[in-house]
Amino acid sequence: MNERKSTGRIAEFESHWKDFEKSFKDTFTDIAEHVKAENDLKNLKMMGGDIDSYIATFTRLMKMAGYKESEHGALNLFKKGLPNGLNVRVINNYDPVPDTLKGWQEGAC
Repeated sequence: MNERKSTGRIAEFESHWKDFEKSFKDTFTDIAEHVKAENDLKNLKMMGGDIDSYIATFTRLMKMAGYKESEHGALNLFKKGLPNGLNVRVINNYDPVPDTLKGWQEGAC
């Protein structure tokens, strides 16, 4: 161990482990995870009036699918999963109508 310290082998050893860890994760990570998350996101619907669970699930799936909050597609998917009556309520109660995901999430609460 002291020999490694004096020759700089500890840093080299740690570098090899970091490379190994990255290669392992790249090889064994579910590459279809983001595809499945996007499919789940497209089919997500708010159930039983539980807006908090819907927002939490939507946010988790959105990140897994690779969407950013600022993307128009994320906002459209969010609105699509809300009950029609809730969409109408947000539209009728806000002037101007929210044009961001965060605005719709706040309006739906």
